[in-house]
Amino acid sequence: MPDVVGEVLKWFGGGVAVIVTLTGVAYWLFQTFATGWLSNRFARQLEDHKHQLSTMLDRATRLHAQEFEVLPLVWERLTAAVSATRKAIAPLRLSSDLTWQTEEQLEDVIRKLPWPDSAKAELRHADASARNTVFNKCDRAHDYRMAWAAHGEFNEYLVSKSIFIEAGLRDDLRRVAALIWKALDDYYWADEEDKPTQIRGKAFRCVTEEIEPLRDTIMEVIHARLRADAKVSPSEGSRAPSAP
Repeated sequence: MPDVVGEVLKWFGGGVAVIVTLTGVAYWLFQTFATGWLSNRFARQLEDHKHQLSTMLDRATRLHAQEFEVLPLVWERLTAAVSATRKAIAPLRLSSDLTWQTEEQLEDVIRKLPWPDSAKAELRHADASARNTVFNKCDRAHDYRMAWAAHGEFNEYLVSKSIFIEAGLRDDLRRVAALIWKALDDYYWADEEDKPTQIRGKAFRCVTEEIEPLRDTIMEVIHARLRADAKVSPSEGSRAPSAP
């Protein structure tokens, strides 16, 4: 009997040794292959995420660079449109008295005018007593065309570059473009209404009470955004200069 027990214990002990050995081998294989596989997979995922982040940052950088270029140009076109509109529909205009000018003096004035040839010819052939009336009519018509042209240039640029402008600022720019259009349109059709003088006065008040205050608000927003984009980061600002 003791011999049988001894044999069983020997067999069982040997089995335990085999199991322990196999377990150790399995653990080693896991450490060798599984850990390496996990490390490689993690490294690939990390590289993928780094690439995606780099792409996103690159796009954001390009977007801010475009905005930095667009905002000064849209502001330039906006101010030109507002100024041209005010000039075109202002109720008071200053002009010289052409009634008593000689033909040579009148021709010298006409040569310097930025009008089309048809308007220059109309003034050239007007009676002396009608010169001032013709001059004011043609000059206002020219300024009105220039206002529409300035508005068109501003609005066209705004539409083409809207994707680079922050949403709130873009809405304000669209609103001021719409107000300029309305003021010019109301002024043009005033003679078709019962009270043209009141309508023209209302159009001009739209410039002074709505358009110009909104323009000033837009100026502050653009100024703040450009200053924010132009700031140097602390790490760049504190970087020591390289040795010559």
